[in-house]
Amino acid sequence: MITAASRRVMTWTGRRIRPRDDTPTARSFDAVAVGGAWRIDDLSAPPTAVTIEGADGVTVAALDVADVVCLPRNREGWQPIDQIRIRPGATSPTAGQVIVVTGVWGWPAIPADIQQAAIETACEWLKLRQALSEPSPDQFEPGTPPIRDLPWIARNLLLPYRRLGVV
Repeated sequence: MITAASRRVMTWTGRRIRPRDDTPTARSFDAVAVGGAWRIDDLSAPPTAVTIEGADGVTVAALDVADVVCLPRNREGWQPIDQIRIRPGATSPTAGQVIVVTGVWGWPAIPADIQQAAIETACEWLKLRQALSEPSPDQFEPGTPPIRDLPWIARNLLLPYRRLGVV
């Protein structure tokens, strides 16, 4: 039940809320800047490498990581890097190109309110499940709960972490 609630939390926030994975890996992102910055997945620490590739997958430029500004600049200890900006004068990607970021992905620490939102969701689903089923000794059997939305208390806890998509 808690796993399903955690997945629902990630779906609603539009983020991969996972502990950091200490193995650096590369991820690719379309070169679409919003407000001069490129949105990336949640990066636990500054990237170890950033390259720009053409649509054909051929590397166009390898950036010096000193030319990459990690945002938000003033992060809390738990807060991941979720955008990058390239300093003026460095090679910037153009439309149709791809930014490849290599680094340690995940959250430095999962905030307590995100954990609490998953717990509140699982508890609410259990209450609804109990109310909708006949009393039986095996009422709390593991299994997939019916698809339900997040309770309001969970939404309120998660609102600061929500990433809205662009249509």
